Amino acid sequence: MFQIETYKIGELRKMIFIIADDLTGASDTGVKYEKNGYRVIVETEYNCEDDKFRSWLEKYDVVSINANTRLLSSEEAYRKIHDLTLQIVRLNPKYIYKKIDSLLRGNPAVELDAVIDAMDSDIALVVPSFPENGRKLIGGVLKADGEAEINVIKIFQDFSRYPVGNICLEDIRRDPEELSKLIEAKHRNGDKVLVFDATTDRDLEVISKAAENLPGKIIFCGSAGFAKYLCRMEKYANFLQWEAKSDDVILVVAGSRRPETARQLKSISEFYQTPIVTINTALIGHDPAEEDREIERCRNKIFNLAENGHSLILFAVSSLFPEKPGKQQQIQDSDDVCITRALGKTVEEVYRKIRFRTVISTGGDTSFQVCKALNADGIELHDEISAGVPIGKIVGGSANGMTIVTKSGGFGDGDILIRIISYLKNLSDALSTLKIKRSEKKEKSNELQN
Repeated sequence: MFQIETYKIGELRKMIFIIADDLTGASDTGVKYEKNGYRVIVETEYNCEDDKFRSWLEKYDVVSINANTRLLSSEEAYRKIHDLTLQIVRLNPKYIYKKIDSLLRGNPAVELDAVIDAMDSDIALVVPSFPENGRKLIGGVLKADGEAEINVIKIFQDFSRYPVGNICLEDIRRDPEELSKLIEAKHRNGDKVLVFDATTDRDLEVISKAAENLPGKIIFCGSAGFAKYLCRMEKYANFLQWEAKSDDVILVVAGSRRPETARQLKSISEFYQTPIVTINTALIGHDPAEEDREIERCRNKIFNLAENGHSLILFAVSSLFPEKPGKQQQIQDSDDVCITRALGKTVEEVYRKIRFRTVISTGGDTSFQVCKALNADGIELHDEISAGVPIGKIVGGSANGMTIVTKSGGFGDGDILIRIISYLKNLSDALSTLKIKRSEKKEKSNELQN
């Protein structure tokens, strides 16, 4: 029988592994565990190092891995995920959570097959819903705010090698024990991959409780929404372990081309009366000399803003703001990689001169390229500012200890960036107060000793 274990802080436990296809997915899923008391590290880029995983075993409870497979072919994605899973199996994990994109981008079915094959699993429970962010599954069809409907069942039936079944809302809203029996019956009848409907957090909780009673090797698969119901531990506050200063420069980097990101940038730009530095995407990925000049131009504009007292700097791709409303610049995947790489390079060059201590990164590829340019090994997660918006600190590399906030391009309302800044400023104030109290306490102690 599978059991989701409950631990006290400090007890020895097996490590949990999350496998995501991009960095924001690894972060927004990992932070669900952090909020329940687990110590979580996000590996910014999977690089096959067993030694690194083993070194994290004593310090962390959960490793969330960016496999960086979103843009790979199905064959390449399968091979990479299969090899990674085999490596994890050698470490005897508690379980593996296969994170998939909440809009089913990438290769969700093929990557799940890879995990099933490598672990020789009995059944996979697929729960794509993320009610907090407006993603709901009804009748096997994903309904997301402002998005076309996505037939999840068809995607898995078309691309998985295993029989796929659906568990509808009516069945989920039974007693968890009854749901467990239904899952077992579906499995006996041949279904290997079960896709669950869900429209509320209560639905997700029922599914997780039903899973506790299931026998055999189980693979959990879904969005960040389901992940938070697979972890039950005492919460403890660890966000005061890192420093932040209210007068530090905060750099917002937006490489996502989602219309939500454009609205969010315009909103924060107007609120703080600060301009948006845009990199001309038409000049990236073609002529190296031209690209270098464009990076230098952006870098100098950012330097000028910082020198003129701007503590908040917004840096984004020009394709977010087309000259003709409604006309989006067409960008190929290969160009997209070049563009996000250019963003990362600009951030790294800026960091050499301006030692900003906080970066807010929008878009999975952008977050990955920023971390890669700074030679980060991982992100130690500390809190969740809003649904799907984790905050942590960079581990390793030239920016070790830097505060980083990552956000998927489509997540959040128009004011989410403003709320992130407000959170950071409140955190800075709290830390300043804590330091003052500690200093006063130390002075009193010295006086008493004298």
